Amino acid sequence: MNKLYRMTTEEFEKRKILYAHDDTKYIVMDGDGVNTYEEYFDRLWNCFNFGEIPHGWKKDFYTENDFLKDILELAEDKYVFIIKNYDVFLSQNLKEKASVSAYDGDKFLKSFYGEVLFTDYGVSGNATFYLSSYLTGAKNPVLKIEFTDKTESELYEFLVEKGKNLPYITADDLLTGVVNKQIGRAIVKRSGAGDTSDKSLEKIAKTAKNFTLNVRGTLGFDYAQVTRGVFSWKELYENFECKKVKGLFVTGEAVDVDGDCGGYNLH
Repeated sequence: MNKLYRMTTEEFEKRKILYAHDDTKYIVMDGDGVNTYEEYFDRLWNCFNFGEIPHGWKKDFYTENDFLKDILELAEDKYVFIIKNYDVFLSQNLKEKASVSAYDGDKFLKSFYGEVLFTDYGVSGNATFYLSSYLTGAKNPVLKIEFTDKTESELYEFLVEKGKNLPYITADDLLTGVVNKQIGRAIVKRSGAGDTSDKSLEKIAKTAKNFTLNVRGTLGFDYAQVTRGVFSWKELYENFECKKVKGLFVTGEAVDVDGDCGGYNLH
């Protein structure tokens, strides 16, 4: 996944049919005006619309042995850079602090403000860990994310003002500075907004305040931090002895109780 391909424009013309997929992004870039590899790759990240170095990459990971034989090639030659599975790549390991609420259908269960981590397999982070306990047994588990503490109307007014100050800005970049750039684009895409009209801004503001995720499941026991057992605490005395079986004591994760995140499960 974390793979960047480089080839000359001539090579690309011969092989471009291999990269003609919706999930593949490529750019043509030269090194005009740059003097170091760091500057070169900073430009490359910007061309791919990365707000920061993607997870799993390092600025100094690629050297002239990987890409460029001579520093003069930076300015003299054009190269095509290709990333496969681009949209999936962008969705990996994006972090954002937000207010997250757990629902069972329309029934509110619990909310928590913390870090939300978007990965290729779903959502993680301390907010997700905390709320997962409250979703146990839910028939229609749902997470609703509020990406800003602004009200929906305040966010709308903010976007209107931003559009006035930056008349050439696209809808995709309206939320940059409010949330992670790629998360902002995902919000805009989810909203269905295709321009910066008032109606589109209303859609973006509404989606940013109510980003809904239907929970399909968990990663299972092997990846769980805490588990909840099958013994009901109601069937135990205060000293954890089983009411029905004298001399049998049940503690820890065998009991159907779990604590909040933050060390409450360690004892």
